[in-house]
Amino acid sequence: LVSFGLSNEMVATFKEDNLMTFKHLFLKGFKDHWHGSYTLYTKADMYDHIYHIINRYNDLENLTIGNLAYAKVDGKYTPLFVCRLFYRNSTINPARDTFYIDPHIDE
Repeated sequence: LVSFGLSNEMVATFKEDNLMTFKHLFLKGFKDHWHGSYTLYTKADMYDHIYHIINRYNDLENLTIGNLAYAKVDGKYTPLFVCRLFYRNSTINPARDTFYIDPHIDE
């Protein structure tokens, strides 16, 4: 049980640390905000931030010390894309400790 707890803590810490790293790398002007969230107000702000993310992604290999880079396929860099995966349907019943997850995924 202790081993499981320690392993789980390491995974959670790894996830939190990486999330903070990527926020600092990709969100334009990101600072740790204790009293609020990171917000965009206009279309122009949004597009400015998207271009910032693309430029940072393109320069990722030069920005980071670690092995954070993108792949090449046939000598060309792979494009940046956003992919969201969802289970089609799921139901959780906490009273019965049962759940159903449809294995089909919508992309």
